[in-house]
Amino acid sequence: MNFSYKWLLLIPVLLVAIGLGLLIPRLLSDDTEELGIVSEGSLSAEAEARVAEILAQIEDYEKLLEASPGDVGILMPLAGSYYELAKVEEQYQQTNDSFRHFKSAVDYYRQALELQPENDAIRLSLALSYSGLRMGDVALREIESLSVSDLESLGTNDTSLLIDAGLLYQEEYSRAAEAEILLVKATTLEPENQRAWLSLGFVRRSAGKTSEANAALEKVIAIDPTSDYAQAAQEYLTQAQQ
Repeated sequence: MNFSYKWLLLIPVLLVAIGLGLLIPRLLSDDTEELGIVSEGSLSAEAEARVAEILAQIEDYEKLLEASPGDVGILMPLAGSYYELAKVEEQYQQTNDSFRHFKSAVDYYRQALELQPENDAIRLSLALSYSGLRMGDVALREIESLSVSDLESLGTNDTSLLIDAGLLYQEEYSRAAEAEILLVKATTLEPENQRAWLSLGFVRRSAGKTSEANAALEKVIAIDPTSDYAQAAQEYLTQAQQ
């Protein structure tokens, strides 16, 4: 069975689609083999390999942190590795492990934020990790400390962070303006990133920006019309015209 990590990356987008009432039969299929899911709570062979890679990264970063305590340059990728691991586990309903690793991400992001309290990228990453722990109120508190201008000047080249944060703003807090800022930044950093454009299209549609939303969705299709992202975009465009 071939497992594609694009399914892991697409999960937040699917949540947006569900929230907007979008039906994407193929992407929301109950056929778990098509999605690479062996059974509830189990990982495919390739997913297990990715988990092993992340755990090896974590081990390396933790050794580096022992040698250089308080180094934000180590704390950030260490926290990010725990966050990525938790997201993979969350996809496969491994709830206990997922929560444990989201908690580790929170702990390391908090350490980094204590050292650099003005670092908005760390605060945004911390909010995402709190959201993973289903601590929406705490995540909101972190987000509310960030102004629109803070988001516009956010110092990060992490496209995945920008997309996840944009979807968090929209899905959890219905803040389309802030979500759009983050997603536009993501598309600027990676103009060929279909997930970024698809997310931007959904967010703009929810804000009533129909023509701009359609343009973003058409961009998804133009980048690679054969991808699952393109199929989702086309499905949405078709339904919007009905």
